Amino acid sequence: MVVGHWNTSTGRASSLSSSNFLIEKTGLFDYRNSEYLSKLKELVESRYRELAFFVSFSATSGSLYFSEILGWTPCKLCWLQRIFIYPLPVLLLTSLVLDKRDVQDYVLPLSLIGLAIAIYHYPVQLTAMTSSGCSAVATSCDMTYTRMYGYITVPMMAITSLSTVIYLMLLGDDDLM
Repeated sequence: MVVGHWNTSTGRASSLSSSNFLIEKTGLFDYRNSEYLSKLKELVESRYRELAFFVSFSATSGSLYFSEILGWTPCKLCWLQRIFIYPLPVLLLTSLVLDKRDVQDYVLPLSLIGLAIAIYHYPVQLTAMTSSGCSAVATSCDMTYTRMYGYITVPMMAITSLSTVIYLMLLGDDDLM
């Protein structure tokens, strides 16, 4: 359903989908007009290190579950991603225990490098293209153990986790945002 209305400032008619119309008119999802979303935003900003720890710990635990419990052998690119993901929970937990606020200085470089590797790995895995980072004798980098919803593979899980950690670190750093 399309709802049309007249824009008096431009003198033209415009149309919005009904969902956009409701969001625009009611202020839904606008944290400035919603007490709940405003409080949620404040909570995330004040607890960014705890949330980043949870995300990185989940990524590390999931990675270990896949390889040690399910028996999925990681390829070379997966190992490279792990090198940059595994230190994150340790760094973030240390920052929480010691109340160190400069954790972004250490977490962002690791996360950005890991994210770059995961972004490279994702199309390699999906298209089964030859990768210079893969070995012919070890597990192939185009091996796909899982593809949930048609696009979620292990590299996509790494992309999601690392992107979330990067976002949280940027959100918590007053100098960067």
